[in-house]
Amino acid sequence: MSYQNDQVIKWALNTIKREYAEDVSLLLLYGSYENGTSNDLSDVDLYFIPKTERAYELSQTFIIKDIGYDLFPMSWHRVEEIADFNDRLTPCVGDVKILYANSIEDERRFKHLQLKLHKHLSDRAFMLSKAKQQLTKAKKTMGELILANSTCESRLHAASIICQLSDCVAFFNQTYFHRGLKTQVEDLKQMRKLPLHFLELYDFIVTTTSNRDLQLACIALIKSTEFLLKQQDNQKQDLDYEKLIGRYEELCSSFNKIYTQCQLQNAALVYLSAAQVQVELNEITEDFHFPRFDLLCYFDASNLENFSIETFKIENQFITTLKEHSIPIRSFATIETFLETQ
Repeated sequence: MSYQNDQVIKWALNTIKREYAEDVSLLLLYGSYENGTSNDLSDVDLYFIPKTERAYELSQTFIIKDIGYDLFPMSWHRVEEIADFNDRLTPCVGDVKILYANSIEDERRFKHLQLKLHKHLSDRAFMLSKAKQQLTKAKKTMGELILANSTCESRLHAASIICQLSDCVAFFNQTYFHRGLKTQVEDLKQMRKLPLHFLELYDFIVTTTSNRDLQLACIALIKSTEFLLKQQDNQKQDLDYEKLIGRYEELCSSFNKIYTQCQLQNAALVYLSAAQVQVELNEITEDFHFPRFDLLCYFDASNLENFSIETFKIENQFITTLKEHSIPIRSFATIETFLETQ
């Protein structure tokens, strides 16, 4: 099969040189044929970066001896997104061989993106932020899994969760899957830090025949991964508490809305207002390692008077915590006092 793939590469390269020399910026080889993991049924992975609209005519798919081939375009914009870890096709930038370059400038531009990608990998804060993005995606997919109407749909969403969380773990370890899905499990085993029972849950999701067990395993995988990321957050030093200045002042009116609507016995508005406050409190807890303020656990539509009391307690706990961290609160007894400061 090596001969056939070599001939496909030769055909693509010669076609560009002969017919699209000024239309294509780069022709690139990636995937199993480049990284040494190919087998008898492997194709050859090629893509090109267009320089002109005419270049898109080069794109085509075909089958030779039951093996499918796809010569496809990727714009400079998409390649830049890959270099910034906004696209899962990281090996298409990080692990490629340049077969054709229209100019030295085009080649330099691509190598600059490769350098940018590797600089990102050495930036702990950047890669942690990308890991968190993948965790967020997995949580969103979990909602789709719960609402799935068939086994096929459930397994599809579960597979997405595996991939999203695997990328999350890779980014947390400041790496990515250089050889794609083919060696993902082996690569995970070599990573410095893994969420608890990650590989066991991964395998269980693949092998279970129960949709309910599939859901539970995906939830466990998400929680385990989230715990690992939170452990890293708890190791952060030099938190900028000044960013909290003004946060209580913003929340004050929301607390007041809860008290007012509790008096009016408007359970729906109390509930939704409390949910908005809870979101803010959760963000502050996560970003600044404050104790949890579980406001909504006290909500009871049939006893809003008690909820008002519990809300008042939590508001004061929040104020006390701010003061413990020397966060000033701009509070004035009268409008005149406020105006005197202006």
